[in-house]
Amino acid sequence: MAVNKNLYEITFHPLKLSVKIPAGISVLEAALQNNIPLEGPCNGKGTCGKCRVRYKGTLSAPTETETRILGPKVGAGWRLACQARVMGDVEIWLEEKQAFHTVDAGQASNYPFDPPILSRVAYKETIYGVAIDIGTTSIVASLVDLKNGGREIGVASCLNPQTQYGGDVITRITFAHQSEENTKKLQSAVIDGINRLIGELVAKTKVDPSDILHVTVAANTTMLHLLVGIDPIPLARAPYNPVFIDYREYKAAELGIKIASDAVVSLLPSLSAFVGADILAGMIAIDYHKETAPSLFVDIGTNGEIVANVKGKLAATSSAAGPALEGMNIHHGCRAEDGAISEVKINEKGEVIVKSIGTAPRKGICGSGLVDLVAELVKSKVILSSGSFAGTADLPPVLGERVIEFQGQKAFLVDPEAGIILTQKDIRQVQLAKAAIAAAIEILFQRLEFDIREVEKIYIAGAFGYHLKPASLKTLGLLPAGLGGHIAFVGNTAKEGARLCLTSKLALEEIVGVQKKINAVELSYAPEFMDNYVQQMNFPD
Repeated sequence: MAVNKNLYEITFHPLKLSVKIPAGISVLEAALQNNIPLEGPCNGKGTCGKCRVRYKGTLSAPTETETRILGPKVGAGWRLACQARVMGDVEIWLEEKQAFHTVDAGQASNYPFDPPILSRVAYKETIYGVAIDIGTTSIVASLVDLKNGGREIGVASCLNPQTQYGGDVITRITFAHQSEENTKKLQSAVIDGINRLIGELVAKTKVDPSDILHVTVAANTTMLHLLVGIDPIPLARAPYNPVFIDYREYKAAELGIKIASDAVVSLLPSLSAFVGADILAGMIAIDYHKETAPSLFVDIGTNGEIVANVKGKLAATSSAAGPALEGMNIHHGCRAEDGAISEVKINEKGEVIVKSIGTAPRKGICGSGLVDLVAELVKSKVILSSGSFAGTADLPPVLGERVIEFQGQKAFLVDPEAGIILTQKDIRQVQLAKAAIAAAIEILFQRLEFDIREVEKIYIAGAFGYHLKPASLKTLGLLPAGLGGHIAFVGNTAKEGARLCLTSKLALEEIVGVQKKINAVELSYAPEFMDNYVQQMNFPD
């Protein structure tokens, strides 16, 4: 029942939480203001279509954007939370969230056990530490026994709660800069996520939180700024100078991390605005800085971070791949969660074989499934090198019948039963992402004056990269044509590097030293980038 003509009641299910809000604000705004877990990867721009909700009550009339994205679902009680404005009392049903999956293990080198915190604190029978990898999409925390060989006794992960304010770093930077309050919201969101993971770990292991005396954090530069409540806007504006990149320490109580109040929180060093501590920690994890063979190290995500190593000379850059490779900005894209298509194969008969995560009904396509799907369609000639769909007359009937018209564009019917499709616009998003990464790789080796055909080793890190297939990477052109080398998938090296810095004084010294040895290449200042980018847009023939 309306309280007055300007204030209405909105109830969120299944939370059964009711709040009173002013007329005219969007459902997404109402959720964010009241800490309701409703994701808005595009920060309310109406471009991603991921904030779908069901409703009963009085909302504004559906917008053209909603009609285009939701189609007939609009008439069945579905709306986009960022577009629908509250015009009366209303009930909102949030989509059921499936279990989120990420990679919490990775390759790690051997460093001597010598936890740096032990020389700084009074003797205690039990001392623990937590190594944290804060990604744009996920957070992984590792609980480590610092008195018994550095044994990892528990790992937990979750979706980064900041995703409700935007799916990529630029969207979050923009949101944070709108007000000091917004910066604090993003800081609170990530701190809440960290505390939730630590709470889960201590509950499982029966560790007393007051015995946790050291935390090491590996994250991209934006995430580190937001973790400590600093407006990251300098990272998005020329000359792209971060407020800080060097190693920093805080007390847990300063940040609101619920462990021993005087515990040390170590922020590992970054290299530049978009080459963060996560990639440097990854280098330490696999001793990449000591690699003697010409090689490449890539952490593929919304922001692809890349390091080239030629005879000990190191050059690094980042390329804004965007959230497409993690399932966002894709019509039926989703995160790596139960019900997500994660693998696709088209056999010699033209049959489309898909595998999905868990046992939940299929709901969409996650990043690895998207890469597989597009690569298989390119290999099967359903998608031409330009990215356009081939004519149905040129395809075997079993594949041609899957090419359909959808909202004025062609689309491929991936799963007829679930109604999951890949649209022409989706393919374009993949082209933009893969071109950005491939062009950046080419430029790094050009700067090192080295022929990419002579590269001997390629290390692919990160949760997304871990699930990729070498054949799909090459078919798609995510790695530039001609790039040689054996491909090794090394997992979550950011977390492993943070763990090594927790357990070994030498590893901590190494990461601080490595930061000084890498040449940072800012692509926005590279005159050749746009030409390389355009050349990499097509799929390999």
